[in-house]
Amino acid sequence: MLQWMAEQLKRLQFYVERSIVGGINVPQTLSVQLDLTHACNLNCSHCYHHEHVRKDELNFEQWLDVLNQYNALRKKLAKDPSVIFCGGEPLLSEHFFPMLDAVRNRWPGCQVSVLTNGTLIGPHLFAHKSLDGIRFQVSFDGIDAATHNCARGSNAFERSVSGLAYLRERGALFSLQAVLSKRTEVLISEFFLLAKELGATEMNFARMVAVGNASNLVANALDAPLEGSELKDALMRILIASRATGIATNTAKPLFNVIDANRGASQYLGFQGIVIDPAGNIKVSSRAAVVIGSVLAEGLEKTFLTHQTLLRLRAGLIESCGDCPHFRKCGGDRNVAFAKSGSFFSKDPGCWL
Repeated sequence: MLQWMAEQLKRLQFYVERSIVGGINVPQTLSVQLDLTHACNLNCSHCYHHEHVRKDELNFEQWLDVLNQYNALRKKLAKDPSVIFCGGEPLLSEHFFPMLDAVRNRWPGCQVSVLTNGTLIGPHLFAHKSLDGIRFQVSFDGIDAATHNCARGSNAFERSVSGLAYLRERGALFSLQAVLSKRTEVLISEFFLLAKELGATEMNFARMVAVGNASNLVANALDAPLEGSELKDALMRILIASRATGIATNTAKPLFNVIDANRGASQYLGFQGIVIDPAGNIKVSSRAAVVIGSVLAEGLEKTFLTHQTLLRLRAGLIESCGDCPHFRKCGGDRNVAFAKSGSFFSKDPGCWL
């Protein structure tokens, strides 16, 4: 075991110097997702959070310490900063604007994204200059009130559409994202038409991860993740609808490379995409309730550089996917694998190969 750990740390040093480990091209940025609060004003049927009760949340000074720890780590790795604000619903957090200011002051020009349900966006937000240049990702799970509100609650569609009107008025860039599942795959073409109508720059999809509330949908046969030929067909229809409407879609994701050698990318779990939850827990992914450390106890740098889960992900020690010729630009969806098997190192159950 000690020899294996030494070998992985040596690989990590190579990663630090060249940004490449295990044959995966790692981006120049080191992204961090800050889940500012458990709170949310919606209770979506597919949400991967089990509850939205605020408890044990970091205070502002502790969040500033998170930024300090993140800055030290990304400097050690010679990576550019990239910050994502999420939740719960990040716009409900009293720390949202102070943290946004802190990020802007510390790293002018830093990539900043806000993942939101869009229902709280209004004129009051744009009195704050720190919102200039921020990209918003707004969640949609239907193409009209009937198909969206059944997943997100009464009037959610109308409130999100109203929020996007303010974003357009402000000239802010925003994309839409939908959960891709058996319920929504029949709406793929309509999602792109909606994105075009609302002025979005992209229409993106995230595969359903059957954890949290979504596990109840699967258990009650109300929805399910796509697998095999159904998933392949859905991804191909996403590409076709994107070309037909002129609305871009993010294909830098697992399995797109199996369809087109010029597309696809690994999720880079283990390399970047650090997630800090509202209590300061360090997670491999926001969609899996696996805590690998704490910013208050072990600290971000020690956890990121030495935790065995991350070391194994970097080494590509993944069932089937690790030996696949597409691994470098695919890697399989680690979140879906975890939801299905309880392990990040299992094969992607949706892959049709």
